[in-house]
Amino acid sequence: MSADADGENPVDDEHSPACDFCAEVDGTAHSYFRLKYPTTPSRVARETDNFVVWPTMGQFVPGGLLVVSRGHLETMAEAGPQNDDELRGLLSQIQRDGNRQYLVYEHGARRTTGGSCGIYHAHAHLTPSEVRIDPRAVLGDDATFVGSYVEALEQLRSAEQYLLFGCGDEAAYVKLNRADPRGSSQFLRRRLSGLIPGAGHWDWRQYSQPEDALLETLHNLRRPVVPL
Repeated sequence: MSADADGENPVDDEHSPACDFCAEVDGTAHSYFRLKYPTTPSRVARETDNFVVWPTMGQFVPGGLLVVSRGHLETMAEAGPQNDDELRGLLSQIQRDGNRQYLVYEHGARRTTGGSCGIYHAHAHLTPSEVRIDPRAVLGDDATFVGSYVEALEQLRSAEQYLLFGCGDEAAYVKLNRADPRGSSQFLRRRLSGLIPGAGHWDWRQYSQPEDALLETLHNLRRPVVPL
């Protein structure tokens, strides 16, 4: 079984050991992260009842994070409206504590589509950026604009595959069909690597593990959890 995206294996079944994110959230020793970072038991830096936050592999912009669902969901939109306030609060807290702007984005895809990066466990990327980026430059002119990343999720509850990008106080999304080339692996990272000044290579596979930038991000973000 091949690894993809952030170094994790594709999902076979709900809560299956084949889901590397499930394994990592559960703290098992056979996760891809533990294999590459044997002296670091966990990269979880923040957590709430339903989400965890950890630094992403392939830090093409230092400080990059993933927000990952604690339970096994295929997309963040599947988390449901009952978790919107929790997710909104977590994203706001990360922005405040980091004292920086983060781009928030997701390629959400159900396993049946065959799209995205090959890991079908819900996760959103947070990438620091000192510049404001127009969502149309990332998604295309057919993007639908909404007020925020969390608001966009409400429009995508039943979507099979989508791209979602937020910057500051605006966000936009596109729903994808299976033939859309924007459904390819790491599409959003590829786009952003050309739009963020000083960004490194978009492909996480080009980064040797362990990464100093990942460990530094984990050190900077890890602190006693503040209740939301």
